[in-house]
Amino acid sequence: GGGDGLAAREILRYPTVEAVHLVDLDGEITALFKENTLLKGLNHSSLSDERVTIRNEDGMRFLESASDFYDIVLMDLPDPSTTNLSKLYSKSFFSLVGRRLAADGILCTQATSPYRSREAFWSIAATIEAARWGSPEVPEQFQALPFHVMIPTFGIWGFVLASRNPLSVDTLEIEVETRYVTTDLAPSFFVFPPDMSRVEVPVSSLNEPTVVRLYRDGYHKYLE
Repeated sequence: GGGDGLAAREILRYPTVEAVHLVDLDGEITALFKENTLLKGLNHSSLSDERVTIRNEDGMRFLESASDFYDIVLMDLPDPSTTNLSKLYSKSFFSLVGRRLAADGILCTQATSPYRSREAFWSIAATIEAARWGSPEVPEQFQALPFHVMIPTFGIWGFVLASRNPLSVDTLEIEVETRYVTTDLAPSFFVFPPDMSRVEVPVSSLNEPTVVRLYRDGYHKYLE
């Protein structure tokens, strides 16, 4: 995801970043945000940065054929509103991500709104935790750390951080200048009030994309 180059804009603010592989299915979108003067102004021409390589292909197929290992995988995707999109929130997909992460690598995915679609949000977290890779004798798995922030155009929005190793909120440091997030503020993102707290929900798979049903059920309460 991230074909608009806005996530890449933020990533490239960190001087330690050496390379970004942007995988987005829609070549017309990446071309538009790379060439249009107005849109380049929004993303600071991030898609033309020499550190950025654009791959216009399906994310799952990319991971199946990839040979590189990544320090960070960021999933800037549409919500799991359809069966086609749900595969990118499946146990199989997150297992592929785990295989391509460096030993101390980190995954971060958008995970819809824990307020408007609470069960879908926690299903994504549970699915990440259920992913397995490595050898059958010594399988590897994610330690997940869900969080939420307020986004002006979206409202309350959820994300999940995950790594092989437990992640500590206390060690988070914001090392670039921002308009909103600060090191002091960050720990509060990981505290969920009762109406958004964790609920028991099924894991989503390719054969049983339950996250789609949970997502639709959640939003129908507000849209019907």
